[in-house]
Amino acid sequence: MPRIRSALAALLALCALAGGCRSDDLPQQPETTPVLDSQASPDLVLSADGPVTFKAQSESLVLTDADGTQLATVRFSYPKLVGSTQGIAAVNALLKQELQDYLDSASGRWLADAQQARAALGQQFTPYTIESTYEATYNSAGLLCLLRTEYGNLGAAYPTLGRSSRTFLVTTGQELSAADLLQKDLNQLLVEQFTALIQAQPDSYLPDALSLLEQGAGQGGFYLSHSELRLYLPMDLIAPRAAGFPECSISYAENDCFRVDIPRVDLDAQPLKTAMKEIYEQVVPLLPEEERTDVRMVSEGEGEVEGEAVYIVQLYLPEGQVIGYYAVGQQSGDLYQRDDQGVFQPWEP
Repeated sequence: MPRIRSALAALLALCALAGGCRSDDLPQQPETTPVLDSQASPDLVLSADGPVTFKAQSESLVLTDADGTQLATVRFSYPKLVGSTQGIAAVNALLKQELQDYLDSASGRWLADAQQARAALGQQFTPYTIESTYEATYNSAGLLCLLRTEYGNLGAAYPTLGRSSRTFLVTTGQELSAADLLQKDLNQLLVEQFTALIQAQPDSYLPDALSLLEQGAGQGGFYLSHSELRLYLPMDLIAPRAAGFPECSISYAENDCFRVDIPRVDLDAQPLKTAMKEIYEQVVPLLPEEERTDVRMVSEGEGEVEGEAVYIVQLYLPEGQVIGYYAVGQQSGDLYQRDDQGVFQPWEP
């Protein structure tokens, strides 16, 4: 149980935070928007707004062979922001376009490989499963950061796992790059931070980790959490697969690193924390022992079940295996579980 509590505590730190689009032609932030920090970069002004509300959406695509045999199922989850401002509309348009681009590219990415695998394996072939999910890791002050994980069961011994992230200024609909937020070049920062980690604990990394880092830093990225900027690298780049995605952090208190002061989010004030605690106490104890030990939780945003607004939470394992999707009524506290058709039904132990 201590391991579960510690894992949950870490996950709660990533609770409901919220998305965007890049366009220089979008209207600028209104002058009436309260400014958090008068010393912020003139190119990026944060607001005093709290989190934006969003609903979890998803669409699926089934890839088939010429004879109609199912080869792969591709599922893409994304948030839809609630509101009518131009910034929110722009963010929603970009996220919808990301969905369309992802599904449009599915055949080119997986169809031919799945056809070859089916031809080689015959009746032993198992259709591929690819699922791209998101986590809103920061959602305050007009900033929304989405961390996306792609899980692929492609018939290999281990699933494939990929990661990407996007950060948006919701007030304008602008997608922010690392250069908009950081004083240093992102690649330089990745090399500096991970070099320090490798030198401090060389046995935790591959023997040639430093040279691999220099060559592959461009594959890394960043996301905002409630209290710090998180830098990450792909799995297998500098450490064994079992280590997962290598990460390191930079506190928002290190002002010389940032172009704008990013406020720390007080998670104790977020009701989602209570909803996740309900799932932890009701659902997690009934999971198989091997799942209880390593279970993770991420917010999937908000939705509606039986006319009531709910918080939606995904339970998953570190390897990316999804255990299930649960919802908690914001007023009633009622607990729901999503079935195979994507419909939330009252949860039963």
